[in-house]
Amino acid sequence: MIKCEGVIKRYKTMTLSYNEVIFKEGMTLLVGTNGSGKTTLLKAIAGLHDYEGFITPVKAFYMGSDDALPELMRVDDYLKQIGTLQGGLLEGLIAMFSLQDKLPKRIAGLSKGMRQKVRLIAAISNPSAWIMMDEPLDGLDELSKKRFISALKHHKKNAIIATHTVSCYARLNPEVIKL
Repeated sequence: MIKCEGVIKRYKTMTLSYNEVIFKEGMTLLVGTNGSGKTTLLKAIAGLHDYEGFITPVKAFYMGSDDALPELMRVDDYLKQIGTLQGGLLEGLIAMFSLQDKLPKRIAGLSKGMRQKVRLIAAISNPSAWIMMDEPLDGLDELSKKRFISALKHHKKNAIIATHTVSCYARLNPEVIKL
């Protein structure tokens, strides 16, 4: 469980505050309008933003939809560095997302959708107790979206997902928190 109490993030022109937000183990969707603070809260939980207040300390992996990837690194080298090789998890995800032929290529040569698949594999295969994902379906074709949802269901990761597309996750029966 992650508890956020009295969390405040101050920006130059605005302040975001969260009185009490509790994330239970399992899958939680964080929804709200643009600018409501979904990304800010995810980054605060993952330790990437300074804030006032209290957040339960957890080991978390943050994946933004536009996070920079190491352009000059090969796909296989990056995934081995980030993910875990336990039980063939990484290899299974690579096969699920049909990335075998992209492994020896540099990340710089990948399309937006392929880069997003690399980010998703890194997030799911990461050994952190929690994964924070910001709009993980961005840039994916319909088949890849279905495969990602299946991977989340199969691997039962504790995940908080900021999204505007709640219906895509319906079969996971997630908790939904509105900001």
